[in-house]
Amino acid sequence: VNGLRGGRRRDAIERFSRIGEVALPAAMVLLMTPVVAGMAGAGAFAGWAIARNADHARLATAIAAMLLMAPMAWLLMRPLLLAGQGDVERGELLRLLPVPTSFLRHLELFKVATDPILLIFAPALLCIPIGAFAAGRPLLGLAALGAALSFVAVLLGLGTLVALATQLLLRNRQRGELAMLLFFLLLSVMGILPQLFVHEKAEHKERRQAAEQRAPARERHAIPGPVRFLPSGLFAATLRDAAASDGAGALANLAALAGL
Repeated sequence: VNGLRGGRRRDAIERFSRIGEVALPAAMVLLMTPVVAGMAGAGAFAGWAIARNADHARLATAIAAMLLMAPMAWLLMRPLLLAGQGDVERGELLRLLPVPTSFLRHLELFKVATDPILLIFAPALLCIPIGAFAAGRPLLGLAALGAALSFVAVLLGLGTLVALATQLLLRNRQRGELAMLLFFLLLSVMGILPQLFVHEKAEHKERRQAAEQRAPARERHAIPGPVRFLPSGLFAATLRDAAASDGAGALANLAALAGL
């Protein structure tokens, strides 16, 4: 309200700019609503499919293990990307206020919780148990609920920890400039890395594809090895084992995810 009213007269362009600062977030909320609803429906359908068919469960969990790496990667890069827009300087201004330090830590947690990518993925994760319960698999639903809550907690903790660590890293200007340079250099290298692995000989590629086709569904739809030990892989493995009625495996993966 103070930003819109102010204490002096402004021209039309400045008034339009200040109105836009309020209108754009409202428009984003309106646009996000159908996206969130669609993701929630997709999560419920995925939970139902996992509960009804073992092959679907292996395929869906392998896809989920890879797909859920997206919010993790974004939360790792988010603080450095926002730092280029002055987010660290605005955060330092908050330290001048007469508020306890714990409030600032909770504020970082709140900022992560309201990040658009978390608002998109969290409803889908939390609706997977609904689909499992609807399919008549209460134990799978409970395992999915525990895994979903644990994974969302991991995202919140990871985003907050990285944001606070970035603030400490970038507090020194010279150190911050070096960190930003290395970060964008890493992004550039990651962009060309796939080109180093695409020059596979045609006969080797055909032989590998034929072997994959002959492999049973259990091996063909397995969670990739390196991903298996990430939070997204632990979440997917919990659902896979619970769908296969492997209580010990599901409990071990859920305990590891909750521990993280």
